Amino acid sequence: MYNPNGIYEKPAGFYFRFYNVDRLYEQLKHCIQHFKGNLEWTIYVSPLTKNQNYVIEPANVHHAKQTEVYQVNLELEEVLQDSYREICEQAIQGVPLLCNHID
Repeated sequence: MYNPNGIYEKPAGFYFRFYNVDRLYEQLKHCIQHFKGNLEWTIYVSPLTKNQNYVIEPANVHHAKQTEVYQVNLELEEVLQDSYREICEQAIQGVPLLCNHID
């Protein structure tokens, strides 16, 4: 999820796989889309894994990962610049709220 000893290493997120994906994924996707918190969150299938790993992370982090700058050097902080630390902090604060919303 995130490193509590280094909260700025990368923004908090969830990384997992499903056993029975179709129905559960659609329910979870709907739930994430309707979550109201400090950050907007998104869920997607990671394009970097062969076993269909799923990711839930802040939407602005996901968008930053789509940029050419990120694709070249894999540095989120460079793409998100001044908002990077705030996003890391807000993501950590949002995790319990998002979990409660999903539950």
